[in-house]
Amino acid sequence: MSHSDSTVLLRLRVKTIRVANQLAKWQCDLSGSSRDPQAPTTCFRSPISVSYRRALECIEMHQTDIGLDHPVAIELLSLRDALAQQQHATQQATTQVQNYASEVSAANKKARQLGAEIATLRAELDFLRAPRPAASPSPAEAELTLALRRANSRLAEIQTQLLEANTSVVHTLAEQERTSDEVSEAYRLLEAARAQEVELRATLAERDIEKRTYELALGEYAALVRDLEKREGMGAAHLNLQEAVSAGDVELVKELTTEVARSKADIESLQAQLNVERRASELERVRLAEVRTELGKREADDRSAAALVERYMKFSQHHTDVLQRALNDQSIRHSATVASLSQHVENLELALASESARTKQLQSSVDNLVEDLARESSGRRREIRIRLAIAGRTAKVEEDLRRWERRIREHPQSQSPQQTSDLLFGLQELEQFRDIVNVLGAPLVFVMLPPLILRMTLSLVHLPASWPQKSLSRVLLQSLSARRFEGSNLNENVLNSHRYRF
Repeated sequence: MSHSDSTVLLRLRVKTIRVANQLAKWQCDLSGSSRDPQAPTTCFRSPISVSYRRALECIEMHQTDIGLDHPVAIELLSLRDALAQQQHATQQATTQVQNYASEVSAANKKARQLGAEIATLRAELDFLRAPRPAASPSPAEAELTLALRRANSRLAEIQTQLLEANTSVVHTLAEQERTSDEVSEAYRLLEAARAQEVELRATLAERDIEKRTYELALGEYAALVRDLEKREGMGAAHLNLQEAVSAGDVELVKELTTEVARSKADIESLQAQLNVERRASELERVRLAEVRTELGKREADDRSAAALVERYMKFSQHHTDVLQRALNDQSIRHSATVASLSQHVENLELALASESARTKQLQSSVDNLVEDLARESSGRRREIRIRLAIAGRTAKVEEDLRRWERRIREHPQSQSPQQTSDLLFGLQELEQFRDIVNVLGAPLVFVMLPPLILRMTLSLVHLPASWPQKSLSRVLLQSLSARRFEGSNLNENVLNSHRYRF
């Protein structure tokens, strides 16, 4: 039902209530203090004539039972079924359109949400991909850099000096080994020279012994030779032999003396070399001591540097442990936050699911309610159309009554019973239509002429001439208005209690 239809229906209902209240007031004015429907009969005490009896007989003849086999009833039933089918199809189409509109709106909302999320993610991605700004150099960093460079240069110098010291120590050790080898060789040569000297002394002693032996032998031989010379005169040969033996001994002595002198010279040379090597070894020992002292200093420096580095490493490790604990705490808090947010998201999803189910249920209820409202509004509009048609028919009947009254006033004796019967038949058709509608399930109360009005109408034919003090048309119209709706207490509640479905 559109807003304009509901507005028109509301206005019609207000107008209907006003008309009903006015009609009830008119009926109270006509009926006086009594609420008996037969009370207006006290206002007219005219005798019942023959025309009245004939009218009653015509009414009784035409009061037949109205069933569903009447053509009007059949047509109304077919129209009602077709209209119900059309309304049902229209309601289903409207429901589908509403569902499609809801789905489209939800899809648009979801698309907007996804667009916003995509925009946020793109902004975050651009921020993450953006080049980081170069950090401005600070004096502390510059000072630390200079100190680090100084420490690096000092360390490089110390390493160079240590390498040189190690090289010199290696050379010193090599020289020491060489000197030791030379000293050992000199001692060996000295021992060999001493052994050779001993051998030479032994050889000289043997030569002395041999010389003495030779001298003794030569003396004996010389004595023997002298004896023989004395005896034989051989002195010259003995002298030559002694000279030859003496010359050989001299050569041998010379050789031995030369050898001893050479050995002494070698011993002196070796002794000089040994002294030189001793002095060199003393110098090397001094240098070795100096190198060891320097090496001790370097080792002390290394130990102090190692202690400093160890302290720095402990400090760095402490800071690393603190940062690790902070990271662990942040990780735990992040996990707790993620868990709480996940639980919140699950709760929101459950709430969303319940709200979706509730929305679907409400949508179904609204669809059913809209269908009922559509049917109700259609029935209301149909009722209004029927009421308007009946009002037109009633107006036509009232106009006929006015004409009939005018004719009666103008020509009291010229009215024929046929015209009265036609009027009664028209009223009876309205009564039959009302019965058909009541049988179909729509208890409409049409504006019908009651038997009292008919009696009044028939009796007016024989009213005396003094009757026009009160207008006949006014009496008829007030009576019609008083009987337009049943009951004198018709109000908005009575109107709202009627439901018309066909």
